[in-house]
Amino acid sequence: MNLTKEEKFAASIIVVGFAAAMIWLGIFAFQF
Repeated sequence: MNLTKEEKFAASIIVVGFAAAMIWLGIFAFQF
C-alpha cells in the first residue's frame, strides 16, 4: 500500500475524528 502524503493526512484525520467521536459518545452515554 503506497499512500501519498495527502492520503496519509486524510486517513489520519478520519481515524482521529472517529476515535474522538467514540470517546465523546462514551462520555455522553455515561452521563445518564
